[in-house]
Amino acid sequence: AVVSTQSTGDGTEQLVLLAVEACYLVQNGCLQLHQGNMLTLDDAWDVWVKCDTEFREKYAVYKYFRDKGYVVRSAVKYGGDFLLYTGDPNSCHAAYVTKVVTKPLQWTAVNALRRVSESVAKETVLCYVSNSENSNSPDATVTTVLLKRWIPERERELTDKKIESTDK
Repeated sequence: AVVSTQSTGDGTEQLVLLAVEACYLVQNGCLQLHQGNMLTLDDAWDVWVKCDTEFREKYAVYKYFRDKGYVVRSAVKYGGDFLLYTGDPNSCHAAYVTKVVTKPLQWTAVNALRRVSESVAKETVLCYVSNSENSNSPDATVTTVLLKRWIPERERELTDKKIESTDK
C-alpha cells in the first residue's frame, strides 16, 4: 500500500492519515496510536468525535467503501468528502466524488458539487448514514445516491433508438 509521508526536515518522515483512515486501521489491528502511552480505540474515538461533529457519519461511509474494495482518499479539493478509486491511485483516476450528507443540502450546493465533479470527469455520490450514533458498529447503514445529469436531447435519442428497435 502506498501511504503519504511528509519530511520533517530532520531526516525523519511522518505518516499523514485522515482521522477516518487512522480509525479504520486501528479498528483492524494495523495501527497503534500513542500519546505518551498507547491510546485505545475508544479513547481515540472520543477525540475524533470532539474534533469533527460529522466524524461518525464520515467514518461509516469510509468503512463502507473500504470494505467494498475501494481505495478512499480525501476529496476536499473537489468540494466533497472522499474520492473513490477502483484501483491504485498512482495508476488510475478516481471514479467518484462522495459527499456525506448529515443535514439537508441546498440544491445550489448539490449543483456546485455536481458541476465540479463533472468538470474533472467524476461521478457524484451522495451518502446518507442511519444509526450514526452507532456508526462504529455494524448497526450503521449507508445509503448511496448516484447523481446523474439529465440531458433531454440524450434522453430523446435513447428513446428514439428504443422505439426503432421495437418497430422491427
